[in-house]
Amino acid sequence: MSVVMTRIPTSSAPTNGYDLESILDVNLADRAPSGLDLADAPPARPSPRPPAVVDRAVRPAPQARPSPPVASGSRHTLTYAVGAVLAAAVVVAALFLAFRHTSVTDLVVADAERHPMHLADLRQGHPKLLLIFVLPGDYITAFVIRSLKAAPPRPDIAVAGLYVRSQAEAEKLHDTLDTSFPIYGLEDAPDPFVVRDFLKSAGINPRRILGGTALLLDEKQNVVLSLEGEDVRSLPEKLLAVKE
Repeated sequence: MSVVMTRIPTSSAPTNGYDLESILDVNLADRAPSGLDLADAPPARPSPRPPAVVDRAVRPAPQARPSPPVASGSRHTLTYAVGAVLAAAVVVAALFLAFRHTSVTDLVVADAERHPMHLADLRQGHPKLLLIFVLPGDYITAFVIRSLKAAPPRPDIAVAGLYVRSQAEAEKLHDTLDTSFPIYGLEDAPDPFVVRDFLKSAGINPRRILGGTALLLDEKQNVVLSLEGEDVRSLPEKLLAVKE
């Protein structure tokens, strides 16, 4: 582009030492271009465009791979193994209950002379002791006594009756029932708490003693046989099955 130098005319007035011509010489190229100058101006360069944003498709989350199907043979094998384990557990529990012995605490009652009688005294030298809880006018008590009279005697088993009333009433009941074994009144026991602990250890509710309840103990005071209620029907068979 051509540069036009224009000299502005000045007056002849004094300038106080300044050269106005040199000061007022201007370069018109520094002024804003006129409309005619725009034709000679270089074309404006387009501003660079920002890079286009590429929309990326959202990838779906990876899905869990399906587990391979279990063969029917493996499923049956697993079912059989689980069933075998459960059956073995049931057998072990049954054996544990069969061989587990419940031990009772000692029982102390009093005879007609008020002498204390322990379980060892009631056994009278026999290996086992059968205790029968008797009640007056009770048909189950009568049934148990008839069963004992009809069964063959066992030399290894001693029998004793227990009555919840006094010793005097127990002796009257002995005569009424015509039993071959003595009957002791729990009401005259030296210590009622000992009687209570004995009943609880044997699994008998002190507040609900059923007539005819049978309890067979060995020398170590372990419960060999315990029957009450409807179960006393099988007392003769159960006693025959007990080894001497």
